Formats: sequence, structure tokens, C-alpha cells
Amino acid sequence: MESTFDEWKPRFSFKLKDGVTDSRTGMCILEKEGVMEVLRKAAGNDDNRG
Repeated sequence: MESTFDEWKPRFSFKLKDGVTDSRTGMCILEKEGVMEVLRKAAGNDDNRG
């Protein structure tokens, strides 16, 4: 599905396209919601390197 970002908010066209995207939409949402920070702290790696 095609997606774009508007000020860190994903916008979806809801049109299926052939192929695989490299937009990393899921990672952007996880970062924005603070999930990645929680995971880094739980892993003992809170220096933002991922």
C-alpha cells in the first residue's frame, strides 16, 4: 500500500501496488509512539543507536 508522511503522520492511499516498499512506516510509528525507547531501555541500550 502506498504511503507518505505529513509532519510524521502517515497518509495512506489505500491502493495496492506491486512490489515491496522501503518506506519503513511501521518503524516511524514505533519511534513516534516511544515503543523503541522502551525496548532500548529494556535491553539496556538507551543510547539511541537502535
